[in-house]
Amino acid sequence: DTTIVEEEMRGDLVGYYYRVNGPTLGLYVLANEVERLREPADAEELLIKARSM
Repeated sequence: DTTIVEEEMRGDLVGYYYRVNGPTLGLYVLANEVERLREPADAEELLIKARSM
């Protein structure tokens, strides 16, 4: 069941920015390299930034 894997990974992935390199397959990227760019994003800070655009 893929939802079990999703639930386990969600906390490690959501809220971060990533640089992903690899070939595109339609709407998807086959990730050959993945780099986490910074610490978890502050949701309030992101909302303020998005609203100012």
